[in-house]
Formats: sequence, structure tokens, C-alpha cells
Amino acid sequence: MIVLKLGGELLEEASRLQVIVAAVAAMAGSAPLAIVHGGGKEIDAALETAGIEKQQVDGLRITDDRTLDVVVSVLAGTVNTRLVAALTSAGVPAVGLTGADAGCGLAEEAPPHETVDGRAVNLGRVGIPSDAADPRVVSTLCSAGFVPVIACIGLNRQGALLNVNADTFAGHLAARLGAWACSTPPASNG
Repeated sequence: MIVLKLGGELLEEASRLQVIVAAVAAMAGSAPLAIVHGGGKEIDAALETAGIEKQQVDGLRITDDRTLDVVVSVLAGTVNTRLVAALTSAGVPAVGLTGADAGCGLAEEAPPHETVDGRAVNLGRVGIPSDAADPRVVSTLCSAGFVPVIACIGLNRQGALLNVNADTFAGHLAARLGAWACSTPPASNG
């Protein structure tokens, strides 16, 4: 089992997306594969379009309710659907999911972040993966020959959606699945 984390910057431009899709198509038959993706720059653009100010501390996104609505729309909608469509067109049997699906991305609210200057800042609707996450839907799809494509949106036990860092989500999913690899390709050829 391989868990591949794709940063949003790899999926924004058509030329990069084609390269990623070709690489995934070549990998897909060699081992069970699941993909986790982000989409930070597209979230930023959608926030700007919606007139919502981007809030960050130490590079971490502060996610209020309005921001979370944009995060979910961009990750689960635009980015996930675009990636699934491109993979399917290339012959990869991709299935789009989020961490909310079947509890594969159960998460807990992140504790306040301690800034470099010692302040404690509440990140809002930001989650950290929970050990209660149930990856069976991912392993079942992989066993059936599908490639799950998962947007890094978590779900807490109360049913609230949470914004989860894609790298953290992918690493946790890989550990829960017993994957033998968790890989993140570089964003550029430099």
C-alpha cells in the first residue's frame, strides 16, 4: 500500500496535473494506492473572491466557520473532482472521498498554537487526526482495485467538519493503513 500526498500547487496548472496523472497511472497497477491532496493556493484565491480575509499565524491557517465553508468547497468540490476526473480520463479507477466519508479522517480540534513569541492562538476549525479514524473504506476500495482520492477534511465525533493539514492527514492515514510508503513529490523540478 502506498499513500501519495499531493500538494495543491501540483494540481493547479494543467501541465503539472498531466505529469502527476501520468505518474499515478504508471504507479496504480503496481501496488494499492491512495492519494491525499491539499489545495492551499486555491483556497486562498476562493477566500479572496468571497471577500474573506485570510488569517494565518506562523504559516498555519486560522479557520473560522466562513473560511471552513470555502475550504470544504474548494477541497471536496473543485480540487478533488478535477483530480478524480483527470485520473479517470487516464484510465485510473479513481474515487473521490473526504475524511468525513465512513470516518476515515476522524479528527479532534487542534489545541491552541503557541506562537514563536509565546502567545497561544486558537486556530478555530482546524483538526488533528484521531486514532479513532477508520481507514476501512480506503482499504476496501484499494482491495477492489480503485484509487481513493481523499480531500484532507476531517470530521470530529460531534459531526463537525475540520480543516486538517494534508501532510499530517496523509502520514496518519499511511500509519493507520500500515502503508509501506508515504510519498510527497516535489512541487517543482528544481
